[in-house]
Amino acid sequence: SISKDPAHWFARGEFMWADSGYALQPWCVVPFKKPLNQQPENKTFNYYLSRVQVKYEHTMGYLKGRFGSLQSLQQQISCPRDHKLVVNWITVCLILHNLIISIEGGIDELDPFYRE
Repeated sequence: SISKDPAHWFARGEFMWADSGYALQPWCVVPFKKPLNQQPENKTFNYYLSRVQVKYEHTMGYLKGRFGSLQSLQQQISCPRDHKLVVNWITVCLILHNLIISIEGGIDELDPFYRE
């Protein structure tokens, strides 16, 4: 539904990162594909985009490791209410994550969830 009605999901100036399976759109930033990915400036762009994607994947893995409920969060999003439920669920997990870090005095780099 995002591709059919992006204005419903994104305010002016907002966008999402996506992998090469998505088409380039004003609201969807994707890596350059062949043959454009061979140009030096496009290689640089793809490199930094991949770093953002890797950080995102690590963050999600860390949160799913800490909060098992996120591993099995299978909510069909068919209306704004469903979307709000998922956003609220994830927000609560992020708040709890930050509270844990605050109470424990930081992130333990030896924590297997952090390393993952």
